[in-house]
Amino acid sequence: MRESIESMLAIEPGVKVERSVGTLPGLLESLYEQPFDVLVLDYALVEGTMTNSLRSLRATHPAVRVIVIGVKSIEALRPAAISAGASDFLAKSRLLPELGNAIRRT
Repeated sequence: MRESIESMLAIEPGVKVERSVGTLPGLLESLYEQPFDVLVLDYALVEGTMTNSLRSLRATHPAVRVIVIGVKSIEALRPAAISAGASDFLAKSRLLPELGNAIRRT
């Protein structure tokens, strides 16, 4: 899925993928090496810990805007994600063109 999102974003005007990681520890290490503007976070990476993970990210990297994507019900998870600090929560089934627009919006 990560490679598909990278390919999709590669053709989005005004969007540049700086790096891609597949684990939460890899994400945290990457943020400390060189912070970036927008983080697209797969819900599967933080399932069960989304709220705490988002709050921790916001506390340690307040300038990074986070867009959570997931296959779970957007209606059920979006309010919790936004409340914990996400800029948006998008369903994977509707990523194109919503993800590029959400990145530019944040």
